Amino acid sequence: MLIMRLSFRSDPVRRAVWELLSAKIRNGDYVKVEFTDETTGVGEWMWVRVDRCDDARQIVFGTLDNVPVNDESGKLKLGSELAVSFTQIREHKKSADFELEN
Repeated sequence: MLIMRLSFRSDPVRRAVWELLSAKIRNGDYVKVEFTDETTGVGEWMWVRVDRCDDARQIVFGTLDNVPVNDESGKLKLGSELAVSFTQIREHKKSADFELEN
């Protein structure tokens, strides 16, 4: 499993929102995660399908559901298993909502 160590951006509003939403993230949901390429610094937002959520540690474990466009390091690929900090999550959708849109 690839564990992403991603930069933390101090934003009290974002933190407060995710503290409220964190309890609602469940197996099968989707979260949009911001990834920053370590080589180029270029950011990319991609969907991760949630396998489980550790509310106490504020980490979501899941599988990358996108093909990365800007991953110069080659660490990410469709289907990569990830552990992602709540601080990197930018959007959350229930499985049923996500599948209706796509």
